[in-house]
Amino acid sequence: MRNEAPSPVQGVVRAVSPLDTDLRAFFAFFGAFSEAPEPLSFLAERGLAEGDLFHLLALWQARMSADRAVQKDALGLLARPTGEIPDVQVGPALPVQAPRDASTPEKASLVATSLGFVIDRPALPFVAPPENAPKLAPPPSQPRPAPQGLGETKMAFHIDKPVLPFARKPAAAPEAVPPRPLQGPAPASLGETRPAVHLYKPALPFAAKALAQTALTFQVNPRGLPFGPKPAPPSRPLGDTAPAFASAKPVLPFPMPDKPPVAAPPAPRPPPVSLAETSLALPINLSAVLPFVKPTPSVPATRLAIEAYATMCAEIWLDPPGALRIIARYGLSPEAKRAEDAAWQARFAAAPAERATWERLSIEAGARIRAGR
Repeated sequence: MRNEAPSPVQGVVRAVSPLDTDLRAFFAFFGAFSEAPEPLSFLAERGLAEGDLFHLLALWQARMSADRAVQKDALGLLARPTGEIPDVQVGPALPVQAPRDASTPEKASLVATSLGFVIDRPALPFVAPPENAPKLAPPPSQPRPAPQGLGETKMAFHIDKPVLPFARKPAAAPEAVPPRPLQGPAPASLGETRPAVHLYKPALPFAAKALAQTALTFQVNPRGLPFGPKPAPPSRPLGDTAPAFASAKPVLPFPMPDKPPVAAPPAPRPPPVSLAETSLALPINLSAVLPFVKPTPSVPATRLAIEAYATMCAEIWLDPPGALRIIARYGLSPEAKRAEDAAWQARFAAAPAERATWERLSIEAGARIRAGR
């Protein structure tokens, strides 16, 4: 059961031990109060009211604002889990000590604060009022007095109709129109047809004219129009259709030759110089046929294959002092070595793919030589 709190008296507070002196105990109690499903029942079971909790909150807030050490301890307790709920002992009501000087208020003690009364009624917004509490009706409005002078106006009538001028009036009920029969008169004979629906009025908004009024009063000659068709020429007898004379000129604009021209035989092509060149039956002059074809640049011939040249270069890179001995083993002299290098550089410039192949073969040859040492 909820303990009866003392009646609110101005200028007194209650001492709550150890919540008003121990910061750790207050934080443990306040954490349990915040997590309780029924916070007010939690306070009532320990003989406390909401006014006591507000008094403790204001008390510790004032201490933390005045003392940096208390504020530091409070921050440290917030970072750690709260302990067990302490046993609360509610003391008697104590008077509040008034400050000596109004300009310089004295620091509040541990048991007395500036709270002048004890709140023993529910103050939280989520507390439901009692079921039997009567509902407060709003006070009745006082009637407006009559105007005393000409400067004051009053309404001359009560508004009991729609204010808007365009308020829709109730529509009148439509008049009942008897349905007309959809079936027309029966045909006079079997050979005569009749429409399925009888039309009492014409469908078009204008009446049909008589046949005598629809005919043209004059005949339109199509030759008078500029865009009309041209009249057909008069027919001629069969004897007038043949040409009057025979054509003595050839039909084509150029005379037919008596003998067709004979083409001169092509000049024989010289035999191929090397085996790689193929022999054609007819020589083709590319410069005459394709004016944009450029002649293929001549690539100097090399004495060594690309594998042998790459291996020789790798040996020279690994043993520069023995370069003369290495090129002599490949059958080259210093002059022939310089000519071979120039020929391979020309080939590499014409075909970049051969340069990539030579670099790959040189790296592989160098790896084999180093592995064999």
